[in-house]
Amino acid sequence: MKKRLEIKTEFVTYIEALTETAAPNDDYDEHVHHDELEIYSFVEGELYFSFEGDRIKVNDGDVIIISSGSLHRTVIRTPCRYFRKRLLIKNNFFASMPTGALELQNRLTQKGIIVFNREKLADSSLDGVLAEIENSIKKRTAYDDFCAMTALASFLIEAERAGGEREKRRTLFGHRAEDIVRYIDKNISSPLDYNSIASEFHISTKNLYKIFKSETGFTLSKYIRIRRIIKAKTLLNSGASPSQAAEKAGFSDYSVFYRCFTEELGIPPSKYAAKQKN
Repeated sequence: MKKRLEIKTEFVTYIEALTETAAPNDDYDEHVHHDELEIYSFVEGELYFSFEGDRIKVNDGDVIIISSGSLHRTVIRTPCRYFRKRLLIKNNFFASMPTGALELQNRLTQKGIIVFNREKLADSSLDGVLAEIENSIKKRTAYDDFCAMTALASFLIEAERAGGEREKRRTLFGHRAEDIVRYIDKNISSPLDYNSIASEFHISTKNLYKIFKSETGFTLSKYIRIRRIIKAKTLLNSGASPSQAAEKAGFSDYSVFYRCFTEELGIPPSKYAAKQKN
């Protein structure tokens, strides 16, 4: 059985979702929020959180802040009761605030992910601020929406200060996938395929697939494709033409780039580029 509550305001979507018996890897695919920052509260469940090359064990009460453009997914190993709360914050939330808010957005983007366990959240008093945001959004009045946005700005400022550098809490899988991720990110503009990557790490293509999937929760092909799209999106934001962005992001065929970009962002690269100029 599944239960879901969703409330949308001008800048934020608040979601509560309960799955009474979540099956291993059931319907929780890798995804990227291209134009949103996410605050993910794990209320109950037994799972890992996979963030690009990292796998993080999360416990009841943990909160994860995920920046826009970050590839992530939940990984459920055993059937469990899975209850989570999510705040999806549009990027234009920062643009609507004083100029300094854009610096906050940049700092959060640079960190990629900030993890708070239940104790750290309580020590910083951010658990109370998060509850205030949720309660205000649920009241559904213009004034309470304003209160929620004010509290949200305060939460993100304090979270960025308290979060320190990007946190990594690894399982016992080792560092093989991390090395592969670093190699891919460093060479994302070059042709990359299973054979060339396997040769670089002196393993078979079969082992490469198994290692990457088991240690990150992502398929290698999906990871490379998303990293290329994120790279192309960054280039388009900087004024590159769609064809330049495709080439520099490692797409050898523009039609493939066009299809992948449109499927992922819901808009063709040419229209996305024109939108950025406006």
